[in-house]
Amino acid sequence: MASTQAAHVLFAAVLAATIGANTARPAAADDYFKGKTIRIIAGSEAGGMYDTFGRLVSRHLADHLPGKPTVVVANMPGASGVRATNYLHEVAPKDGTVLATFNKSMPFYQAMGEGGIRFKAQEFSWIGALSQTMTLLPCGTRPASRRSRTPSGVRSSWAP
Repeated sequence: MASTQAAHVLFAAVLAATIGANTARPAAADDYFKGKTIRIIAGSEAGGMYDTFGRLVSRHLADHLPGKPTVVVANMPGASGVRATNYLHEVAPKDGTVLATFNKSMPFYQAMGEGGIRFKAQEFSWIGALSQTMTLLPCGTRPASRRSRTPSGVRSSWAP
């Protein structure tokens, strides 16, 4: 019984804090994105992975922003996303109306001194990632005796 009462009190406190936080915001913040269009720059062609990520986010983003702005995806393929990343750094307005989804290796490309890089990854405001992938660097080959152990109908990641 006491734990149920404590849970109700905690719920009421969290609810009050949430309502208070939502009503205490300045009116200007509530209207900041109203009537604006947010562009998500996809660093791939239509149908590519970053285009797909951008379109997924575009379906839901407006519901979580004050003023419920229009959200559109613009594709900017080129140089494995370098073109889109350079655009975001050099041309796009810095007012929160342009986001981008591109190759996660951009900071690595910059560190390695790849050609055509004009952005500084450390100057971006990184929001998050839509996927987490493990990058592996295989070396050597799998012995022939192990190749035959792959069950039929199962694709092996190793070259035959």
